[in-house]
Amino acid sequence: MTFKELNKEEFDNFALNYIPSTPYQTSAYGETMKSQGYTPYYYGMNDNGNIVAATMVLVKLDGKFKYGYVPRGYLIDYKNKELLNEFTINLRKDLNSKNITAIKISPMIVKNIYNSKYELISSNPDYDLIFNNLKELGYTHLGYNNYFEGYKPRFDALLELNEDYFSLFNNMTKQFKTKVRSSENNGVRIHKGTPDEIKTLYEQAKNKYPRDLKYYEELYNNFKDDVELYYAKIDPEVYLKKNQKEFVEIEKYANIANQNVMNNKGKSHQHELTKKMDADIALNNAKANLNKAVNLMARYPKGVIIATVLLIKTNNTITIMMDSFDRKYNSFNAKHLIIWKLIEKYAKEGYKFFNLGGITAKVDNKDKYYGLNSYKLGFGSKSYEYIGDLEFITNKPLYLMYKNTGNLFKKEKK
Repeated sequence: MTFKELNKEEFDNFALNYIPSTPYQTSAYGETMKSQGYTPYYYGMNDNGNIVAATMVLVKLDGKFKYGYVPRGYLIDYKNKELLNEFTINLRKDLNSKNITAIKISPMIVKNIYNSKYELISSNPDYDLIFNNLKELGYTHLGYNNYFEGYKPRFDALLELNEDYFSLFNNMTKQFKTKVRSSENNGVRIHKGTPDEIKTLYEQAKNKYPRDLKYYEELYNNFKDDVELYYAKIDPEVYLKKNQKEFVEIEKYANIANQNVMNNKGKSHQHELTKKMDADIALNNAKANLNKAVNLMARYPKGVIIATVLLIKTNNTITIMMDSFDRKYNSFNAKHLIIWKLIEKYAKEGYKFFNLGGITAKVDNKDKYYGLNSYKLGFGSKSYEYIGDLEFITNKPLYLMYKNTGNLFKKEKK
């Protein structure tokens, strides 16, 4: 076998047909990360004319030292220790020659899979073998973090699209199904976006993702046919008509309740009075909703974008790269509707997995990430637990300097 640096085409020919597949192991992602100060390198192991393992290494200056990152790990059979050993030795030699101190990898090596209630479904029978292979070859495991301390999330919410979309809908929580129906009834409509909506996505998501507008634009441009942007938009006319109809119906009911109170002074008077009070509350709410709809129609006669999603298609998987929503319109539940519509669409198209992105380990309802986890798991997805980050030293002298003096150089840089 021979080890060599690959060009982008050689790398992608292997990476794009590899399973499991992620956007983070493509040259399109490598090109995107150039705008964030990274330099991508592509490597492969060739056996009789066939690439049997490959990786992309993103290198960035950390202070005055070069440090490499391998998002979602190598494209390799980690159980094959001989292949992993030869690949590791050759990769270290090349990165050493480039004065790269070390690399951090975050492989998609599954440890456990849990259902939406965090009940264990299955464990990887090869996990200990893989873990020991990496350890014996000099990879340092950086621990089983439960939150987002690592380079990439250690837990993903992954929905398996192995059922018809009717079953997938029923697999959602009752609350989610109600929100999806409510969102559609309130006039929220899903549209496929263009580059014109990228700025809207950025403005809605800039406090959630630590990326600049250039990153969003590069991601969209580099992934070309494999990237899609969708947005949820309120149709103010639909929303207004719905609230006008509800107001008329509730007003009619409230008038009847009021008349019953006036006509009934007997034993059932208290019962009728309670019904009137409930009807008055409902009427006040309906009036407030109608005023909201009228104001929305006046301000945004052509509608307003209230949620956006950017996704990437790789092999058999859909990956949500980022999503956002306008908190002023949280009651419209647009994020629930847009995600469900995308699940429905790609299930029909034959995709096998829908990755909603990173979550944490199980937390209680007082934790700040409880809402995030509940949202992503509420669609019927499972929690995939990975191995976490591992570090591999490629240039020991520089690494010792990096660890001992790196912070000083970072302070100088600031």
